[in-house]
Amino acid sequence: MIKPKIHKISEIKFLQQENNSLQNGIKLSSFYNNDINALKIDFVFPAGRIFQEKAFISAMTNAIIREGSNQHPNSAEIEEKLDYFGIFVQQRIETYWSIFSFYIPLMYLEKALPIIHEILFDPIIDQVSLDFLKEKGKSGLIKQLKKPAFLARQHAMKMLWGENHPMGYFPKSSDFDNLSREDLIQFYNTYYKNSQFNIYVSGNFPRVFISKIDTLFGQHPVEAILPEPKRFLKDRKSETLIQKEEKQVQTALYWTAPCIGPGHSDYFDFKIMNTVFGDYFGSRLMTNIREEKAYTYGIYSSISPKTTGTNISIQAEVGKAYLDDTIKQIDLEIDNMKTQLINNEELELIQNYMSGELLSVFDGVFNHASVLRYLDEMNLDFTYYKHYIDRIQSITPEAIREAARKHLNSEMFHKVCIG
Repeated sequence: MIKPKIHKISEIKFLQQENNSLQNGIKLSSFYNNDINALKIDFVFPAGRIFQEKAFISAMTNAIIREGSNQHPNSAEIEEKLDYFGIFVQQRIETYWSIFSFYIPLMYLEKALPIIHEILFDPIIDQVSLDFLKEKGKSGLIKQLKKPAFLARQHAMKMLWGENHPMGYFPKSSDFDNLSREDLIQFYNTYYKNSQFNIYVSGNFPRVFISKIDTLFGQHPVEAILPEPKRFLKDRKSETLIQKEEKQVQTALYWTAPCIGPGHSDYFDFKIMNTVFGDYFGSRLMTNIREEKAYTYGIYSSISPKTTGTNISIQAEVGKAYLDDTIKQIDLEIDNMKTQLINNEELELIQNYMSGELLSVFDGVFNHASVLRYLDEMNLDFTYYKHYIDRIQSITPEAIREAARKHLNSEMFHKVCIG
């Protein structure tokens, strides 16, 4: 069998980005590509979990917006119109953002805009829908609170952020009872209706489409001055929690710690080092703890960059009998990253893997818009990825070891094991 040739990736070709501002100052960024007969338009509001003063209010507000409008109080009527014009909607909450993504067939672009405007800027936020969502949320949380992996992550986040921080608060099912319709209306008015949201348009669209967006969405007054979101405290002492559950077959392990983020001079080296350590299927952690010892189906180390702070996390579910040795093996692999040089074969594998991953990130016009949203959040631009691919191709085994020595050690982690 002849192996295919491997071609080094030296650059990433970005689609042309166009920037506009609506009459009210709202930022609109677009990527045009006529290879498809569809368009995606993202409305991105600064209404994520980081801004909530009551648990679940950001998620509940995001969900209830689609439950009906003043023109169509019944959510079924809204869904019928969306289905008729082939509009697919995704909505989600992140740390900073609340995101509504609309996928629209090219032939229905003009028909779609009034429906989108109605959903986002004329929601009814009624008590019946709120009661339904509260019961649904409560039921889902009760199920989650029985899962060791969920509990381990929540305890770790409380250690990382602090229990009085929106991201560190440990949720209770009774939190849903504390949410009122007035709470959601106030949150909506502050973080949606009058906030400085962003719009991202990607796909196939006539140029006049941008002006039509301006006509409909550029009329809203933008008044709210948002508070600076709280960051986690980097000087918090590391904590450890080991909670044994007799009925559980496996133990959920979740370690997390603050770490350097994008913009730091060592970040690319640290990210490449972490990929070797635990961020792909052939990583050191996976090879040792899954492939050689069969303690788990999977163990990963991931980096989560946010405007409010970046953290690194190690997570796995392991057989209860293997927990102690799993911890020893994690510590061993951390020490190996700091003391041993990776060989050229492993380095080339990592370079090819990470270069391919970057290409997939930019695969398609819709992905370009998602990448730009991330760059805007982190106050970066596309040159970030040019520097990233350059560093992937030029990094040395010595630089990877140095990144581990400077930024990775077992003592820095908050450590939770439940099960």
